[in-house]
Amino acid sequence: MAQQTIKIALPTLKIDFHIRKELNDDRALQFMAIYEAWLKDKTLPLPPAILVTPDGGVVDGRHRLKGAELAGMKDLDCVYVPKGLTPLETQFLAFECNLGGSLPPTQDDIRFFIMRLLKEGIQSSYIRKRLAQNGQMPLAVAKRYVDDALSSYNKLRMNQAKDLVAHGGMTVPAAAARAGVDIDVLRSQISGVKKSAGAKSMGLAKLNSSVSSIVGAAHQKVGKELATLLEQFEVGEVSESMLASHLKHIEYLYGRGTSKLKDYRRRFSDMQRLNDKALMQASDATKTITVRANVGKD
Repeated sequence: MAQQTIKIALPTLKIDFHIRKELNDDRALQFMAIYEAWLKDKTLPLPPAILVTPDGGVVDGRHRLKGAELAGMKDLDCVYVPKGLTPLETQFLAFECNLGGSLPPTQDDIRFFIMRLLKEGIQSSYIRKRLAQNGQMPLAVAKRYVDDALSSYNKLRMNQAKDLVAHGGMTVPAAAARAGVDIDVLRSQISGVKKSAGAKSMGLAKLNSSVSSIVGAAHQKVGKELATLLEQFEVGEVSESMLASHLKHIEYLYGRGTSKLKDYRRRFSDMQRLNDKALMQASDATKTITVRANVGKD
């Protein structure tokens, strides 16, 4: 039985979780062109409906959503996910849709997806089996991806522990327990961490200065070009339609940059939440082990 398609207003659609490391700009722009063409000629076909949860969370169709936003669409055709799916099953469904779609995830995308599951507290053994389910990928390949992600996850936990010592005012034993890392390994890596705070600040200042220079130079170049075009328009050397189209293109580029920045901000917030959750999971696991070790000692 075919799923019923419904129209949902774009502002009510949301991204609750990310499956890819980042969106493919060219793919989003392809969808933007299709939606722009449809807005001019409603007889043209639209891309497939996007898959959403009952509360408007996008499961499959992030590139279509971004293209629709850039094109100025008001709403999109959507279908709901099957009823009764857990949040974990919904994430795997999203991944499987991408895996079998027209733009399969890259190796980095797959590792990114596994990393977020590890941060959510999902066991690596379950992830391996689930990835290999129904022949989606060979078990050996799934194991390699999970092992790579585990290595990155363990590095994250160690860096969290070092940060707790350097900037959180924790002792090495307390930080090791909080992040769920080996105390001896942490102690061996902690030397000089507190002294590196100044270097990190210098690094941030350098990054900010570099971006300011790049953006400032771009704005200045665009400004000079527009000033020249306005002068040429004033004396009839540039047509009104050409200048209007050029201004519209610049406005689109600036809008696209703002949209991209919002995407990175959403991803940053999602990563913050997951990193905090990973730290909490590690701390809870350490407490459980401690309690079990003390059972019967009284």
